[in-house]
Amino acid sequence: LTQNQGGVITFNGSVDGAYTLTAIAATGSGTVNLGASVGVSAALSSLITKGTTITTAGSVKTSSTQRYVGAALNLSDNTTVTTANSDVTFGQVINGAKTLNINTGSGAVTFNYNVGSSTALASVVITGSGLNTLPAIIRTSGGINLLGTAELGNTRSNTLAVNTALTSTASGDITIGNTNGARTLTISNDTGVIDLGILGAGPNLTSLTLLGTGINKIRGNITTTGAIDLLGTSRSTQLFANSTITTTDSNVLGGTVNGGTGTPAGTYDLVINPGSGEITLGNIGATIALKSITFQGTGVNNTGTITTTGGYDLGALRETTLNANTTYVNPNTDPVVLGRFTLSDGVTLTLGNAGTAPISVKLIRGVAGGTSSYVVINSLSTVLISETIGTDIGTLTITNSGGATFTGAVTTGTSVVLTNTTGTIAFNGALTTPTL
Repeated sequence: LTQNQGGVITFNGSVDGAYTLTAIAATGSGTVNLGASVGVSAALSSLITKGTTITTAGSVKTSSTQRYVGAALNLSDNTTVTTANSDVTFGQVINGAKTLNINTGSGAVTFNYNVGSSTALASVVITGSGLNTLPAIIRTSGGINLLGTAELGNTRSNTLAVNTALTSTASGDITIGNTNGARTLTISNDTGVIDLGILGAGPNLTSLTLLGTGINKIRGNITTTGAIDLLGTSRSTQLFANSTITTTDSNVLGGTVNGGTGTPAGTYDLVINPGSGEITLGNIGATIALKSITFQGTGVNNTGTITTTGGYDLGALRETTLNANTTYVNPNTDPVVLGRFTLSDGVTLTLGNAGTAPISVKLIRGVAGGTSSYVVINSLSTVLISETIGTDIGTLTITNSGGATFTGAVTTGTSVVLTNTTGTIAFNGALTTPTL
């Protein structure tokens, strides 16, 4: 159908039949109004609509492809777009405070332009197992689901053709499957849940930013070339899979991190490798303990408490600055590997909680010219300090020790105190202390 006189094509009733429908209004500069029922009783073979404005008002169903070409697609009612494992391409901006549900099976869904940038959609749900190509903006008042229903076998994935922002203005949950593309991805939904598949497996994302105060659900690895912000205002993170978070010498920022709600303690491992970038996290495993945590690279760590059922490794080459009294527990036999420590004025670092796991530390120092800091070793297993202890450390206390080895120099301003030690205490470097 081509309309060149007045430029408006309107379907008031249902349109059915296993054939191709092409509707072009004013050679593509007019309006195509699709009715409430297109292909519902008998699916069309395919659909091509072309016009400056296209409106939808219900269900559009084809056995093959659908293409919408023009400047604007307006949702005048809740809209469902369905194909039988065939592609759908939206070649214009989409607006309207209505729901948009798309099911293309294994077919691709391509958004060439923004969705909801002028008038936020009520929600967007895409089901099936195909590939979604995302635009710069998808904006809704409710939820955004680009994965489909995992319980029904939906496994949709995404590619970022441009820098992409997904936004729910009213705290709707946002769910995305595996997502790739050398672009930035920003997700914002205030108190809503953000549920993520594997991100940046190839090509790596440029960066990832999650905004708001809700919960992040991580279901796989996250890889970017730039920074990762999982904190937003005050977001928390839960693991539902073993996960590795990797950047290229860029910072990783997050809030509290726990195992996923409903999962047993000690189920999942977390590895973070930001190269020379900083790692900043809140308490780890305080509500549901992780199985293990491993930091890699050479940058600075800033974390809260750490609770795991296995060992943990903060990176032998990484630097941790402690601004509050901190205990690194060692309740089992899995090694605890710690790097270099800088203790702020008056802070006490305690290595172990009378546990049986070996602990290794690179270096411990305070801040010159301030209030002395303190070190306590409380481990039934061995503790190795492979470099030095010094720079404004007041007292070093060794208790319940199964053995401690200090490879480098040890310098304290007040004393070294030994209590209930059963193993060998070896000072292989110079020991400088007023009282032993």
